[in-house]
Amino acid sequence: MQNPLGTRHSWSNQIAPLLAELGLLALAVGTAAGFIRLFNSWGFLSELAIPIVAPWLLALTLRRLHINLFASLAAQVLAACILLTAIFAPGSSTLWLPTPATARLLSANISDSFAAFSQLVAPVPSTPGFLFIIAVGFWLFVAFADAAAFRYDGPTQAAIPFFTTFLALGILSRDTARVGSTIYFLAGLLLYTSSQLALRASKTRWDGLPQRSATRSVACSALIIGSGALLGGSVLGPLLPGSTEAVINLRKLGKGSEPRTVVSPFVGIRSLLGERSNTELFTVRSNEAAYWRLTALEEFDPIRDIWISRGTYQRSSGELPSNLGPNVSGSTLSQEIQISGLTGLWLPGAYQPSRITSDTEVSFDRESSSIILVSTDAKARPSYKLDSLIADFSAAAQAQVGNSEKIDPVYLTQSQSPAITPELLGEITAEASTPFERALALQNWFRNEFRYDETVDFSQSADPIADFLQAEAGFCQQFSSTFALFARALGLPSRVGVGFTPGDPLQSTSEPADSGATSTKYSVRGRHAHAWPEIYFAGVGWVPFEPTPGRGDPQGTPYTGVAAAQALPPATDEVTTTLLGEGSNNTATTAPPNASSSQTAPTRTDSGPNTGTSPTETSPTSPGTVVRFALLALLSTGVLLAALVGAALVRKQIKRRRAVQQLRAKHGEERAVVDAALVEDSWNRSLLWLALIGIRPEVSETPIEFASRASAAMSAIEVSSESPESDHAAVSALAKLETARRYGSLGNCSGQGIAAQAAADSVEQLIRYSSSGRRSRSLAFVLASLK
Repeated sequence: MQNPLGTRHSWSNQIAPLLAELGLLALAVGTAAGFIRLFNSWGFLSELAIPIVAPWLLALTLRRLHINLFASLAAQVLAACILLTAIFAPGSSTLWLPTPATARLLSANISDSFAAFSQLVAPVPSTPGFLFIIAVGFWLFVAFADAAAFRYDGPTQAAIPFFTTFLALGILSRDTARVGSTIYFLAGLLLYTSSQLALRASKTRWDGLPQRSATRSVACSALIIGSGALLGGSVLGPLLPGSTEAVINLRKLGKGSEPRTVVSPFVGIRSLLGERSNTELFTVRSNEAAYWRLTALEEFDPIRDIWISRGTYQRSSGELPSNLGPNVSGSTLSQEIQISGLTGLWLPGAYQPSRITSDTEVSFDRESSSIILVSTDAKARPSYKLDSLIADFSAAAQAQVGNSEKIDPVYLTQSQSPAITPELLGEITAEASTPFERALALQNWFRNEFRYDETVDFSQSADPIADFLQAEAGFCQQFSSTFALFARALGLPSRVGVGFTPGDPLQSTSEPADSGATSTKYSVRGRHAHAWPEIYFAGVGWVPFEPTPGRGDPQGTPYTGVAAAQALPPATDEVTTTLLGEGSNNTATTAPPNASSSQTAPTRTDSGPNTGTSPTETSPTSPGTVVRFALLALLSTGVLLAALVGAALVRKQIKRRRAVQQLRAKHGEERAVVDAALVEDSWNRSLLWLALIGIRPEVSETPIEFASRASAAMSAIEVSSESPESDHAAVSALAKLETARRYGSLGNCSGQGIAAQAAADSVEQLIRYSSSGRRSRSLAFVLASLK
């Protein structure tokens, strides 16, 4: 018999599918917004609007017209060819269709974009080549997602392309807009998930349940919970410890704990001189001054004009292997080093390190002769003792490049700059007859013909080497990098060493060392950061040179002829370079300014190379303030969630009252109509409570049949002693009232409203205080109340 009150399904049948389709569009837009991590402006969204909206609109239109999948895919391909050609290759089509000219234009745009991308670091400009590839991807993703979600009932599979794109953005991009892009994607995913849950609820047929209310309740519950989680994550997530660390370090996948490969940041001619830093990074106690070397950058990328390291490190302690030639002799230099403000993994020390005693675990790379910390704790401030072999490189004057030894080709990779010509190299080395003499000629040419200038900026130059040679000015990164590339053009294997000049000698703290010789404590600061080239000679090893004017390695003077020199503190104006004397008395002397010297060495406040960790920065917010802010944000989130739950409860009561008022207004004071509404509401409320403990009606069951099965299941429920008096037979009584309301005349419900409500209360109390109910309580009961 027809339901006297009527059950309208128009909202579920029409609005829920539309909301699900809009949810898919929101997911695509949220994913597209995440590309702000790659691009430097929001202009790309206007270019991607049509490639996102057009396939979405076309897919839902064809699906609602009952066009089969294959015909829909053909229409999508045709529409993509027409629209993408009009957007990204205008004027190249014939009758709106792409032509060979279209393919050539798009291919050229893609090549130009990726050629520029190889020299840039995200965020980059949104060039046509990038946008075309992204547009094609989104067109495919949207068309696939619509078919998966709405034709084959696979909403999870439909979201996979967008989720994969989000993960790929996190891998390719840097820290820019990380929180914002995550919020955009999760917001789109939340709308998509909520709308899909509502769509699924609208298709569920529970006998006696108000389909429209159930669908809305599912959607509202999902939105409330998801919004609270999104709000809490976006506010509190960035404040949690370790929030900036990778969940999965992709560089370590498939690798054991050893060897450990570390890639250093570039030190190349595109580098800009950072702010001067007078912050102490570490101290060294030694009886002689030296360059405190961190590592060597051996791999040159000719496309991006940068230097990187590919060292493979093994845990080490005590004796360290050497890569010096078997006939190279020298003296041992003992150092006691205390790290203070130096960040990153590398540990400084004189070249060539031969033995280390440390209070923390370290790893050593023999090829680059560099030491790193095993721990990645940015707060680590280790101290260690290091012995280094100060080699006598006088044998390098007669050594060959390495004709008898196999040289890794990475040390001979050359620059593509046309500024490095055989004519220029021949002019510089015209009087040199051996490899060592050619290297020395290069060094003296840079020191005599160029000047030190930290204000130069070649970062936007198309050919930074040519601009550096034309300006005849630069800082240590330019000098060391260009020297190494010139040397490779001459057939000399080369790399770039990175570290620090000796630092400021502190005479007042000089004490006798263990060996009995007088030692000096050096304070090494950010302004002492430095880079220099190293050349390989067969039978000798890697030999440092110094092409930078105003700088000089104290241990290199015998074979380079360059006096020890470094930068003075910024406050010193009358002098430009500190000359370090030899022996036990390292008295600082000064030299007058000239075209070959400068005021301060290039420096970076991050103290040089590091991997995966950023320089420690002083936060303007104290720890106490951060904690208070976190607590306030957490409290605010809780209050907001409580307010949303309370508002939903109030809204439910208002809806019930309005329903009764509408019935009374329509049917006057006829009690039977009001009682029928109360019976229906009580039955629906009992169904929701029963669903919490896993008892749900089948589609084919009548209320009486379902009540018989539910009563048998409820008879096994253990009731807590806290439970008020309840009746296991309440559901059967309520089923009889619902049967009379549903299939009988309206008068059968007269006077039964209060009894129905009492029976529903009894069912609720029985479940609430049962052992099964306690397992389902808290948030589940809140959700049941919202419904």
